[in-house]
Amino acid sequence: MVQLRKQTPGFGARRLIAEFDLPLGHNALQRIINAHQLTRPPKRRHRRKNDLRAVKAAYAPFTHFQMDVKYLTDIPFFWPQMQKNGLPRFQYTIRELSCGAQFLAYSNELSKTYATFAVERFLKHLHQHQVDTRQGIITTDLGAEFDGDTVHYRPESFHLTIEQRWSAKHRFNPPSCPNANADVESVHHTVETEFYDAQRFDSRSDFFAKSATYQLWYNVARKNSSRGYQSPADLLATKAPQISPKIFLLHPIPLESLLPKTGGHDVPGRAVLSAHA
Repeated sequence: MVQLRKQTPGFGARRLIAEFDLPLGHNALQRIINAHQLTRPPKRRHRRKNDLRAVKAAYAPFTHFQMDVKYLTDIPFFWPQMQKNGLPRFQYTIRELSCGAQFLAYSNELSKTYATFAVERFLKHLHQHQVDTRQGIITTDLGAEFDGDTVHYRPESFHLTIEQRWSAKHRFNPPSCPNANADVESVHHTVETEFYDAQRFDSRSDFFAKSATYQLWYNVARKNSSRGYQSPADLLATKAPQISPKIFLLHPIPLESLLPKTGGHDVPGRAVLSAHA
């Protein structure tokens, strides 16, 4: 019994009995495990979080990303300004996991079209900075804007834009696993506290100027306590000095600006992304 426990340290007393048909009760087997000091202390929550941080910190920069949409319509301080100045209602967020950088884009609607525009603009930006998008993995939840309800993908869909056009990988988070998108959800909380609850906006142009400044500050200057009080730019310089820090200069835009000038009445065609988009 001791040998079986050593061979399968992840099995508890009940599982050992069930798997190996052992002729004793689970309480008796647990006493044997305890007597031979073969118990495993339970991992505390902070330990699990630190383990995950270590895994993510080991990723090569700009290879693993989480993407999500933040609703801006439920932020009390921001809501009156949104109504008065016609500010965006949704934030499309891509978070890079190794260094912790965030990249934002905005729209007035939650849609697959705008999610596709945002991810294609981002992947093109990586390509322009000599990042191999074939190594990229983008994870999302199962939202309709990310093709989570799609059975047959279309060539211009969110999923195939990532997989075929840019040869990256798109992965859905497992169902009923709310912590799978923890990194991007964490940055959503931070941006709400530091930006939407703290800034006043006089106009749409003022909003986009300030959002660009905030994103640049977050990526280049803000020290992250969970990453050794280093900024994403600090970490990038250490982990991948061959990548230019100009990669952080993808400023937020209104995704409506990428809609083609001509097209069908119902579904717009693929956006044409300029080098400065």
